[in-house]
Amino acid sequence: MDKKVTKEVEENHNAKDAGRFNKILIAKDGLSKLNSIAKEARDYHYEQTLPWTDNGGRILPATNYYEYINKQMEFKEKFEKAVDDFIAVYPALKADAQLFLNTMFSEADYPSVSKLREKFDFTTEPTPIAQLDDIRISVSQQEVDRLKQEVEKNIYKKIADSTKDMWNRIREAVEHMYQRLSDKDAKFKKSLVENVRDLVDLLPRLNFTDDPDINDAIDDMKKLLIDPDELRTNQIRRNETARNAKELLNKISDFVSDDILNFQAA
Repeated sequence: MDKKVTKEVEENHNAKDAGRFNKILIAKDGLSKLNSIAKEARDYHYEQTLPWTDNGGRILPATNYYEYINKQMEFKEKFEKAVDDFIAVYPALKADAQLFLNTMFSEADYPSVSKLREKFDFTTEPTPIAQLDDIRISVSQQEVDRLKQEVEKNIYKKIADSTKDMWNRIREAVEHMYQRLSDKDAKFKKSLVENVRDLVDLLPRLNFTDDPDINDAIDDMKKLLIDPDELRTNQIRRNETARNAKELLNKISDFVSDDILNFQAA
């Protein structure tokens, strides 16, 4: 926030505590590449992990660790290259800002080139989950047992929430496929099948409890992996795949949150 400009605006309008003026220090497209890479890495993080803690922490199953870390290393390399590119044009962007900000421009808003790199960081920092028997505090054994039961209860709830997240992903992809294929006039993109294929590839790595129902659903989803062109040109195959999707939705209805289940079994 620019306090000086904020004060000037309030004085011009005879106002007080009416708002805050935030300046655009760099042209929007100057940081677009960095923001794009950061968003891509963040989206990948959410796709490849499952919900775990109330404060936004997520669980990365060991079965998905190496693929996840290798991909994040690729993002880190791209991000650092984009930082180098940004620093290279920073003086020019700063000069442009001086023109479009005019009298609002302030040298104090801009760090030196030597300090600019410190403003950027890309870090992936996995944290291990505590073991139930790793309670090292000086309390009675009765209290230790009570704490272990509480921790165990919380872990089971987190596992249930993570499993529900997988079911919701399955429901969303399969329901969308059913809705498009059951309407003979509806057009669709290749992503209709690719989204299901991506889940068939990803879910075995996310299913860290080896839930047999999830495994069965993955097998059923494989029946939906039909070439999109064949689904467009072969009505019999299209109807068959729609039926398979509907059967799968019926099968998983007990596992999916009632508040998000849009599909109604016939």
